[in-house]
Amino acid sequence: QEKEILVAEVERLDHEYSRAMLDADHVSQELRWLQSDSELQVEEKNSKHSELTKIMRERDFLQEMLTKANKKLQNKVDTLERLQQECQAWQRVAGLASSEKSWADLTPMLASLEAKEAGGGAE
Repeated sequence: QEKEILVAEVERLDHEYSRAMLDADHVSQELRWLQSDSELQVEEKNSKHSELTKIMRERDFLQEMLTKANKKLQNKVDTLERLQQECQAWQRVAGLASSEKSWADLTPMLASLEAKEAGGGAE
């Protein structure tokens, strides 16, 4: 009878051992899946970081181009404003010339306009 008890105990231990080995296989498989998932997440993070770096470089380049374009545009606006002022001055001269003013009255104004043109002419 003691032999039967020992045989039953050995069978029970063998069964527990088999179950423990199956559990160990499951845990091992889960660890492999987790490691694989972790590696994929790292790759995805690196890829997103690389993409973000590229986007930031493009943004910096576009910002620089926009700054240059704004500077050129401001130069054009300044030139147009200066030309408009000169045009208005010449219109005043033309208006005075068409009236009955004498050339003596126009001479200082003409000299001033010609000096402005010589110093900072149209671009």
